[in-house]
Amino acid sequence: MRAVVLRIGPLWRPRFQTATVIVGGALVAAFAGKEISQSGGTELTKPLLALVALSGAVVLFVIPTEKLFLGWLVVAPLFQNAADASSIGKPLTFVFYLAPAAIIGCQTVRGWRARPDASLVDVFPGLFGGLVLASALVSSPAFRDNPTGLAKEVFQTTLIGVVMYYFLVFGPGAGIRASAIAKALFGGALVQAILSIVEWRTGWLLWGPNPYQYLDFARTSGTFQSPGALGALLGSAIVLALAVLAWSGPARLRRISWVIVVVGVPGLLVTLTRGPILATLVAGFGLLFLARRARAVTVGLLVVVVVALVQLWPQIERAELYQERFADRVNVQGREDVQDVSLLAARKKPVLGWGYGSFEEAKNASSSSFQARVQGSLDTTSHNTFLTILVEFGAIGLAFLLVPLLVIVGRGFATVRRRAEEAWFVAGSMAAVVVCVLTANTTDQKYFSFVTLLPWLFLGAIRRAQSEEAPRSAS
Repeated sequence: MRAVVLRIGPLWRPRFQTATVIVGGALVAAFAGKEISQSGGTELTKPLLALVALSGAVVLFVIPTEKLFLGWLVVAPLFQNAADASSIGKPLTFVFYLAPAAIIGCQTVRGWRARPDASLVDVFPGLFGGLVLASALVSSPAFRDNPTGLAKEVFQTTLIGVVMYYFLVFGPGAGIRASAIAKALFGGALVQAILSIVEWRTGWLLWGPNPYQYLDFARTSGTFQSPGALGALLGSAIVLALAVLAWSGPARLRRISWVIVVVGVPGLLVTLTRGPILATLVAGFGLLFLARRARAVTVGLLVVVVVALVQLWPQIERAELYQERFADRVNVQGREDVQDVSLLAARKKPVLGWGYGSFEEAKNASSSSFQARVQGSLDTTSHNTFLTILVEFGAIGLAFLLVPLLVIVGRGFATVRRRAEEAWFVAGSMAAVVVCVLTANTTDQKYFSFVTLLPWLFLGAIRRAQSEEAPRSAS
């Protein structure tokens, strides 16, 4: 009997477990297909749907956490807002975007690691997420009408970013190599840059038509359904690639970094969106200027750009594209109208705000006594993420968001000087946060899940490097 136990025991190893799970998943899929074919419909019954979901969860839990996270980071941008409008893309969003993120959250709780340098700043992401969740439960009508939809919405627009912060700082993500995280980010951004260029040249989109295609000057949006959201991702990847090149990043990342710059820049430009383009320029030049080895080249490049702009400015001003997109004062004044009305609304409920999802209600309630500069401007929604947070969650909500941004990025400068081997990753993440923050001042990102989590992802990357116990594995 003992010999049998010794012989059978080694069979139940990870490889055998994985094969068992895969076979089980295949059987569930076959059973589901048989039921659909027999019923003549296209929907699963609730019990079978629950069984399929359970099977998928088991498969995701079997995948090693590091591989799950990195794989998710590559494919996540593909399953964004535009996918929800597709009959194929919507279920795939649950499978490849929401479900893995939820599993990563569970693994974070399960693999929580105490840090000797844990401080008050680490509480603020949780406070922000908790405030948004509490506000949704208390003030949103959707809690009564569609609680499942509300839970999905809050998770993908707010809580998912908080999860990624704690995953990288206190969870299993603290041990993932910086180069692996950067490579995964580059992979996802490169696909989006290629899609952006293809869309610009052919009008083809992965998940179907987008209203931005039919403007006088078509603007690309990839799978994000927003040129600004796409620009935030591409801009973040570009500055991270510049950090690899200018801050002595790992040699294995230099080739893909050049590809990101070469492909990502035109992909960003054809979005024709001022916010992320200017944000990438500011963060990119700042990053290059602070790098000692690239400072002289950066100054020279900046001089060349300025001289070229001065020489070409008369032609640029006469260009139709410039007149329509970059010199459109009516568009700017309309946004100023929305901004001023929003500030009036914020003054009425300054502490905790009007509640989750109440921006339009607050704006309309404050517009009766306001004289707009542009007719019809108040029919548009917010174009400033921080302004939306101020109106909906008050000064407390805005403080919960801004404190970790300011403190962690501020400490990042000291981290760069103290830990030279991780300087490229910290510097690139700081520049990416700048891109996200500046872009968020020109668009309301609450509608676009992946770009709302990007700042928390980069903050987590910076924060985990601020501990002497953090893994020195940037290369």
